[in-house]
Amino acid sequence: MLDNKFQHLEHGWKTGPLLEQVLAHPELWDKSLSVWSQKLGPHAQSHSMWLRGEDEGPYLRRGSWSGYNQSPHYPIWFPESDVLTECKKLIFDTMTMAKGESLGNVLIYTVPPGKRIIEHADDSWSVRYNDKFNICLSSNIGASFKYEDDEFYQRPGDVTFFRNDIPHSVVNNGDTDHIILCVCLHRE
Repeated sequence: MLDNKFQHLEHGWKTGPLLEQVLAHPELWDKSLSVWSQKLGPHAQSHSMWLRGEDEGPYLRRGSWSGYNQSPHYPIWFPESDVLTECKKLIFDTMTMAKGESLGNVLIYTVPPGKRIIEHADDSWSVRYNDKFNICLSSNIGASFKYEDDEFYQRPGDVTFFRNDIPHSVVNNGDTDHIILCVCLHRE
């Protein structure tokens, strides 16, 4: 993991085709049953489309989310990735660019205008094992990813490494959605 909180890596990625698919499929928002999507805690004002993650089946059968994403697991593709056919190109381009060895969780999240992801630090097996990369699909000058003493802005097509194991938040003070493809991957 890099020592800096964030690092802009590339600009100008072609994200328009995936954004068009995301906008054409609003029914895919918040379909995951995991706690991240349950509108609780720091993510309550945001929405997510989970494309890849820990198999939810065992937790659903057991009736408890205890331990979800807390121990080593091999993420699986969720059906949403078959609908958003443009996602895998960007995901595997990220793997190549970052010299990834294994692919972890992948999600698309949005923070609507006037909303935020409240400050928090993530702590899970995935956070400790994987590096995180944001690929901006849509944003505005009023949307930023914030740390206590720093922040960054993204334009569509920007790729940014970021740390989510330290306190951070996302604020959208603009008038359009802030939509991000988040790719988690392991590097040696």
